[in-house]
Order: sequence, then structure tokens, then C-alpha cells
Amino acid sequence: MPTTLFIAHRRDDGAEQLLVDHLKNVAELASSYAQAYGGGFAYVCGLVHDIGKYSLNIQKRIHGAKIKVDHATAGGQLLVQTNNKSLALISAYCIMGHHGGIPDGGTNQDNEKDPTLIGRILRQLDLYNAYKNEIEIPKIEITIWYYCFVRRGCAVEIQRLFYI
Repeated sequence: MPTTLFIAHRRDDGAEQLLVDHLKNVAELASSYAQAYGGGFAYVCGLVHDIGKYSLNIQKRIHGAKIKVDHATAGGQLLVQTNNKSLALISAYCIMGHHGGIPDGGTNQDNEKDPTLIGRILRQLDLYNAYKNEIEIPKIEITIWYYCFVRRGCAVEIQRLFYI
């Protein structure tokens, strides 16, 4: 069976960047910017920010198909499904907002059609699980949560906002 090469970007001159390389590069860069807080949270956000590009429809778009697809939601959804909910919601804001801006939080009344964070978490996406063949995603480190939110007193407000 042929191996699929997943592409992150294709320049006008035809040069391509492999998705696995792009994700690892962004993760390392984000981690270096966040070293004052340990870097782990930023590393994970960088690693999953374009994980939705492992979907075959995104790959078709990168190769020229005129289709509309959402790749920025997948990483946030993945972290919400696999990590502490409070930590994952913070990361989901960062990831889901990396193209169109930070989404409104929404409410527990939202559905998958809403453009809010909650709506996007509920959205059904194209399968992107081919990432499992190329990268391993670590859990979000608790140290960033402590430094950025608990220590600064924001944790209670965030939990209240999301009815956690």
C-alpha cells in the first residue's frame, strides 16, 4: 500500500512542506517562546494546531481543489477529548483561533453550527486520525495552568464560564 505524504503548505513555485515537519517546527518554536512557563503547553498547542490537515479533504484543497474545509477546529477538539477539560478549553481557544481569531466562548445552548468555541467542539469533522502514524501528542502539562491561571486567580472564572 502506498504511503500518503501529508502536506502542510504548498508554495506558488510548487515547493511543499511536510505536515509532520511543520507541526514539529511550530511546536518547538512555540515552546521556545513560552520557556518562562515551562513551554509544554505551547509545545502541545503548536503540535496540534494544524492536525486537521491530516484529513483527505484538506489535502485535496492543498493540492488545488476548490472545497471549503475546516482544519483549525480539529486540534482543539482532540485536546478537549484527551486532556483535563479546563486545560483543554484554554488550549482550544489558542488552536481554534489561529486563523480567524479567538472564538466567542458560547454557552451550553450552542450546537455544532455555532461559530463559538463550544459549537466548534461539538462539530463533526472529516477524519484526521492519520496523524497517529507520524506524531505522538503528549498530555498538556499542569505547570502552565498553575502559573498562568491558578496563580493569577483566573481559574474560577474560567470554570464558571464553562459550567465545569
